[in-house]
Amino acid sequence: MAKDELWILSTEVPPHTCPACHRVNDAVTLVSNEPMDRGPMAGDVSICAYCHVVSIFQANGRLRLATSRECGELPEWAIIHMADRTKQQRRN
Repeated sequence: MAKDELWILSTEVPPHTCPACHRVNDAVTLVSNEPMDRGPMAGDVSICAYCHVVSIFQANGRLRLATSRECGELPEWAIIHMADRTKQQRRN
């Protein structure tokens, strides 16, 4: 696999509420530099399709706001790609 290759999986999930804007999201697009075939797990990052705030999935499936430290630890490719996908989704 090329070092810059990304794996993308879009899937419906149980409705979850953004901890920032409180809008309900019922789908996610997972982005990774490794193959995957799963829904979101505890610790996975989410960017709200409405307000673009970064949050983290918890073990109970709910989201919490990401700390500034967590945001700073995200790989640059993930931030750029997730933000781009969110913009595309909002256009549709």
